[in-house]
Amino acid sequence: MKSTRLKKIEVIQTESPDTFQDRFNEAMEKLAEFEPVVEFQHFNGREHCVYITYEEIKREFDRVSDEFHAEGIHYLCDQCPLHDPAEDGRQKYVYCKYADCGMTNLKREACEMFYKMIKQNEITPIY
Repeated sequence: MKSTRLKKIEVIQTESPDTFQDRFNEAMEKLAEFEPVVEFQHFNGREHCVYITYEEIKREFDRVSDEFHAEGIHYLCDQCPLHDPAEDGRQKYVYCKYADCGMTNLKREACEMFYKMIKQNEITPIY
């Protein structure tokens, strides 16, 4: 996953104190997750102006699993129906045609193929 930080600014300028207050409060609520920095500008006393700077993080996903991870969803190989079944509960490694070396540890992070198939609704994880 590639992340890019983007610096942004929002400027609010009005003559009416009530309008300024409403627009400022709306902007602060909208930008709260970006930790905004506020800088008030003082003019001739009739205008109200504020510069709100914030940093937005743009994420680009390289893999399908990154999309799931961004949502806090992680799967292990033992939740995947694509590998050979374990013969008993003590078995930690099973054959899988999608594993790098042909075998996988059941407690390992699931492969990219599994995440792709889930996204396309071709399989459902085992719970």
